[in-house]
Amino acid sequence: MRSFWGKEKLTKERELQASTKIELVASWEQNEGGRFASGALVAVKNGRGVLHEAVLEPAAQSMLCLMLGDTPLFQLLGGEYFCPTCEKILRSGYGLEQPEQFRMVRINESKDKVSFPEILGELYPLLGLLDDGYYTVWDTSLYPTDGNGHFFWEFPNNPVPLPGTCEYYYGNCEYAFPRPHFTVGTQPRESYNAERMEYYRNHPGARAIAYFMGGYMTALLDGHHKAVAAAVEHEKVNALVIVPEFVGPFIGEDGMRRDKISCMRSFRNEEVFDCETYHLDSNLGRFPMAVISKELADRITLYMEQVPLTYRFSINTEELAGYYPSADDVAVIDRAGEITDERLDEWLGRLPGKGSYTEDDVCILMRALGAMRHERLFEMGDYFSRQHYTGDTLYVVMEAMMRLPRTPELENYFIDRMVELEDDYPRIKDLILSYW
Repeated sequence: MRSFWGKEKLTKERELQASTKIELVASWEQNEGGRFASGALVAVKNGRGVLHEAVLEPAAQSMLCLMLGDTPLFQLLGGEYFCPTCEKILRSGYGLEQPEQFRMVRINESKDKVSFPEILGELYPLLGLLDDGYYTVWDTSLYPTDGNGHFFWEFPNNPVPLPGTCEYYYGNCEYAFPRPHFTVGTQPRESYNAERMEYYRNHPGARAIAYFMGGYMTALLDGHHKAVAAAVEHEKVNALVIVPEFVGPFIGEDGMRRDKISCMRSFRNEEVFDCETYHLDSNLGRFPMAVISKELADRITLYMEQVPLTYRFSINTEELAGYYPSADDVAVIDRAGEITDERLDEWLGRLPGKGSYTEDDVCILMRALGAMRHERLFEMGDYFSRQHYTGDTLYVVMEAMMRLPRTPELENYFIDRMVELEDDYPRIKDLILSYW
C-alpha cells in the first residue's frame, strides 16, 4: 500500500519511555480506494496497558468497559461513567507530571490547518497507554449523540444495549458494517465550561479524541467542549478515533493460510494487511481481553453510583440531539450507499442507468433520503408515490416524506394524496391522519 508519508518517520514522534514503542505500519488518504477517512495502522509494543478494554462477569451490570486502570471510563451497557481529561489520563498512565513532549499542542487547531500526518504523532503518548497490539487511527467526524436521541454528554443509565452500541442488523442475515458514527462523553458533566465551548465555536474545526467501542459507538476521551460547540452549530465534531484491530487467518489466492489484519475501509469493504507482506507479528494482535472480577465489578458499580447525575446544562441538549440522525437512520444511509444527483436522475429516468429497481431498493433509498432530510426528498417521494407499487412500499415513501420541514403546502399535498390513495390503501390514510 502506498503511504502518503512515504518511508519517512513521523516528524512529531514523541519520546516514550524506552520500553514502549509505537511503530507506523501503513497509512492512507481518505479518497484512495474508497476509504471513508484518512487513517493509519500502528503497532503498540510493550504498551503500558493502563487504558484497556475489559469484560465484566455476567453477574455485574455491564458487559464491556473501557478502563483507566481500575476506573471505568465508558460502559457499553448500563451504569454511568467518569473520566479525567486526556491530559490527566497521560499523567496517570505514566506516573509523572506531564512533561512538555506529552502536550498535544496542535490538537486544538482546525483540521483545515493541521494535516493528519502532522497530528498523528501527538497521539503517540496516548497510544503508549494501550495494551500491546495493532490499532488503526481514523481522521473522521462523529455525531455528538449516542445514536438513540441522547446528547453525547447525557448518555442514560440504561441496563440494555442501545442501537448505536451494537452491530446493526438489517434482517435476512445481513449486518451493517461497523464504523464510528456516534460518541458518548466520559468526563463529568460538571466540568462543562460555557466560555470554553464558545472558544471552540469561534475557532471551529479542532479534533476530539475517541476510542471505538464497537457497532457505531465511540467513547470520547478528549474534546467534550469541541463536541458541544459543534452541536450548537448543528455540525459533526472532527475526531481522531482509535480502533483496536485483531489478527485472524485467511486463505490466499494460492490456497495457503495466512494471518491478516482487516481494517475498516468503506461501508462494506475491508482493507487487508497480510502479516507476511507487512512483516507483522501475528501474536501481537491477539491480546486477550481482561475479565474483571466480581469484587472489582462491585467496586466499580459503587463508584458509578456516587457520580452525580443531577447536573443540567445551560443549553437545550434535547433539542440539539434531535437534530442528528439515529442509529437506524445511519444504518439505512450506509446501506443506500453514496447518493448523488446523477444517481437520483437515473432513478427518475433522466439519465441512462440500470433502468429497473426493486421495491426494496426504493424503500432503502427513501428511508435514506428521509434520514438525511435530503433536498430532493420531496421530488423523489412524489415520483415514487405515483408508481404502481405495493401498499407497503407506498407507505414507506409517504412516511419518509413526512420528515420534511412542515409547511402549509406540504400539509395540503398529503391531504390530496390521502384522497387519491385511501380507498386502495387504508394504512396510508391512517398514516397521513397521524401527521396531525
